[in-house]
Amino acid sequence: SLLTEKKVPADRRLLIFLDDIDKNQVDAVGSKMANLGEIEQKLGLQVPDGFALSTTAYQRFMEANDLQAEINRRVQAADAGNLKELVKLSAELQQLIVRSHVPADLKDAVTEALDILQRRAGKRITVALRSSAVGEDLAETAFAGQYRSELNVSAEGFFEAYKHVLAGNYRVSAMTYRRNRGFRDEDVPLCVGCMVMVDAVAGGVVYSRNPVNVHDDSVFICAAWGLPKSVVDGTDACDEYVIARTEDRNILRQEIHPKQRKFVCYPEEGVCRLDLTGEDRDRPAISRETARQMADIAIRLEAHYGAPQDVEWGLDTDGSIYILQCRPLKTTGTAVAVHPALTHAAVDQPAIVRGGVTASPGVGYGEVFVVEKGADMLAFAEGAVLVVRQAHPRWAPLLSHASAVIAEKGSFAGHLANVAREFEVPALFGLPNATNVLHPGDPVTVDATARIVYSGKIEALLD
Repeated sequence: SLLTEKKVPADRRLLIFLDDIDKNQVDAVGSKMANLGEIEQKLGLQVPDGFALSTTAYQRFMEANDLQAEINRRVQAADAGNLKELVKLSAELQQLIVRSHVPADLKDAVTEALDILQRRAGKRITVALRSSAVGEDLAETAFAGQYRSELNVSAEGFFEAYKHVLAGNYRVSAMTYRRNRGFRDEDVPLCVGCMVMVDAVAGGVVYSRNPVNVHDDSVFICAAWGLPKSVVDGTDACDEYVIARTEDRNILRQEIHPKQRKFVCYPEEGVCRLDLTGEDRDRPAISRETARQMADIAIRLEAHYGAPQDVEWGLDTDGSIYILQCRPLKTTGTAVAVHPALTHAAVDQPAIVRGGVTASPGVGYGEVFVVEKGADMLAFAEGAVLVVRQAHPRWAPLLSHASAVIAEKGSFAGHLANVAREFEVPALFGLPNATNVLHPGDPVTVDATARIVYSGKIEALLD
């Protein structure tokens, strides 16, 4: 009886609208959607209209296609510790789900719910479909960027997109993350959030405190043109604001970086990446007043939850700020040298490169391993220093094997930075030309705290 016991959710609805959700319904709709419902109901902040496809909906889909037994069989037969075998298994499991059918009762419920959203909006809408797994977006298990989202989805493309989000439960990154965190696959039902798409003119992330310095209570904002995707995926530079926790929300620092491209919605469906030209490249993505408003929101959210918060947001064409995601922020380390007595001037090894952004503090040593494409991951050496062009969450499966991470692009607000801090792997992002300056096989010491990469092994720093 213990082996066959199934956890039956108390709420048996297939979908639940956001205005009927709060933080007590985590088991039914997952942490992401429970947080958004809580924010809308209790704080009155703007959240896109939408609904959650529940734990019950996930179980209904799996049972209708008799998937769980087959998935269990394949998972048990595979060596989950072998990355090459895991890649093959992941592809097979995702195809199983994508080829399955959505049961009729679930289709009917979604079709009716989409009609309701459209009537509320008073115009044709598209939606964003985002994972909201049980256990996701918690303080110690953020699952940042490990699942799949589908943006700007039409009613006609909804069910195909829904299956792809469900299939994301078996991406290599998600499976590796669960394994490293001690979750069984069957204990993480994948709810899916459906929200009216915000065609953002700007978007990004706000941290209610400094994620890499527990003594700094300033608010940190990263902003870019278009959808926040470029910030969380680490695909481009973003503007940064540091704001004091004072009544006037004084802006302590503002760094406006040249922005190369932005993600925008196609008129009908899907998103595209546009190159930025002219003044937009160098103009701030948000005004100083909007930055102060974002700081207000972050401080309110921290007060409500009683802990630092990591908030994804989008700025609509009419200037409205929408909260797209809110989860606990894991703060770690300190932005100053951990051993004040040890000055870097005393290190006798040459510095190969300096600068960048501390995405996760600490010091790591290993041989340089440059990863350009997915196939390179299969040869990654244990204890190597991972060097990539973009701080993309697809590289997260290597974090449990890497001694440090270096990326040419990315900020401490991206998904990969979140996972690096969670696994306590030193990470240094925003180092231009790193893949050319650092040569594969060369031993290096990465001091992510001081933002220096040294040639060779610096025992004093590692100690």
